[in-house]
Amino acid sequence: MRLILHIAACGAIALTFAVPALSLTCGLILWTLVTLVVAIRQALDYCSTRRAILFCALTSPLAVLPLMGVLVMTGPPWPF
Repeated sequence: MRLILHIAACGAIALTFAVPALSLTCGLILWTLVTLVVAIRQALDYCSTRRAILFCALTSPLAVLPLMGVLVMTGPPWPF
């Protein structure tokens, strides 16, 4: 859990950028995904990166569901 929260900090940084910095935001999102795969590979002691990518691909939607629920209940964070 600690590893995933540490990796999610990069995602929180990505949310602070506005649309004009879209390339930087996409870069941070990509960096977050890459570091998540590496962290999962190390934490679960997988021998192959392919297995860690598969694990992340299958479990990432489960992590997004609670965030989407909070967003639906509270409304968008921007005023416009």
